[in-house]
Amino acid sequence: MVLSIIYSPAFSLLSEPWLICFILLFAFRYVRLVVNTVAYLLCKPCQIPDCPRYTTEDVTVIIPTVEPFGRDFDECIHSVIANRPAKVLVVTVGEEKTRLAKEFCQEFGLLVEVLSVLKANKREQTVRALQEVQTKIVVQCDDTVFWPKTLLPWIIAPFENPDVGIVGTHKRVRRNGGTFGLADFWNLCGVMRLERTNFDLASTNAIDGGNSCVSGRTCASRATILKDPEFIHAYTNEYIFGKIGPLNAGDDKFVTRWMINHGWKIKHQTCSEARIETNLGIKGGGARFRGQCLRWARTSARDNPKMLFVDRKVWMAHRWTTYAILLHSLINFAAIYDPLIVFALYKALQNPVICEAFGGIKHSLLFLGLWILAMKLVRPAGHYWRNPKDLRYAPFIILFGYYHSWIKLYALFTCWDISWGTRVGVDDKSSKA
Repeated sequence: MVLSIIYSPAFSLLSEPWLICFILLFAFRYVRLVVNTVAYLLCKPCQIPDCPRYTTEDVTVIIPTVEPFGRDFDECIHSVIANRPAKVLVVTVGEEKTRLAKEFCQEFGLLVEVLSVLKANKREQTVRALQEVQTKIVVQCDDTVFWPKTLLPWIIAPFENPDVGIVGTHKRVRRNGGTFGLADFWNLCGVMRLERTNFDLASTNAIDGGNSCVSGRTCASRATILKDPEFIHAYTNEYIFGKIGPLNAGDDKFVTRWMINHGWKIKHQTCSEARIETNLGIKGGGARFRGQCLRWARTSARDNPKMLFVDRKVWMAHRWTTYAILLHSLINFAAIYDPLIVFALYKALQNPVICEAFGGIKHSLLFLGLWILAMKLVRPAGHYWRNPKDLRYAPFIILFGYYHSWIKLYALFTCWDISWGTRVGVDDKSSKA
């Protein structure tokens, strides 16, 4: 019986090395997409209890900024105030910006306190604010983020579980609705970036409670964790190879790693009530957006291997997240991976038996190509459903995805560059060694 199976035609096909290579490459990529899609469609947010342990009066909001003025900052702080936190701490840099921030925030009275540090550094600004926190929950908020009025109750609801240490939010980039062209395209690239991130984070969190990075655009944490002297020391003294640093960028990735390594649970709130909005791909156009992509890619190039091979806690705590995001980030360069899948199938089809079983070379490669392209529309499908006119950009978005592979590859070989890259006064290329 066993011998008859081994020598059967079907089994002999599986002994073809190129077919095995194709199956492994195909499965490694698309099993996660199928499973993540199901998880994303089924995931539910944590509900607000009838008698919550925490209210908005238990929340202090920290807003680090180097631009405490302008339309975005104005809308940001007004949207935060509308959520009625106990306190808002605005942390800026230097005497002049401190003066501007105080003038800007004086209408809010004692609710908003302006603090300052000597140097533009998001981690140092956050730590300065933490010294003034007296509430149980801390919400970190970027200065270009806009909240719905319902946000705070929904992102503190998961803290009813005493094991939850940090809560992430659903994010959406504002579509500027411009005319067809480059400016509109870069804005859409920003939209696609967060749509894909939402999809990955919500799905993996629903499956195993994991999260590769709780975005610092807006997230809530227990104050006891962030105010811990051990955390603060590590947070402000993170180095690459023990020599390059201390790091400024990648602060949210560090906090996520800290939570996982110390056994805290993570919750990603995927609902409209906890959905923040921001602007991407508008100010500075393509050059600025590519700079942001490079900074994010460098952070991932530094921290994902660290999570996998130095911390190692994620392997047991969040197995699916380890596979679906962290391991994938090491090898999933679409500009290399996609041609490799096609090449593996092409080589396998040189076997006449396999070629016949698959319906011929031409049809097999055509179907595979269409499959690869179609699957690139799955994660941003929600946006295309809401904005069908943006489908006109779909071919260019796919091409940018391939271009982004080279950004990731460049980031991998320049991960020692710790500059911020997109804000004047924040770049810190003078690293201590």
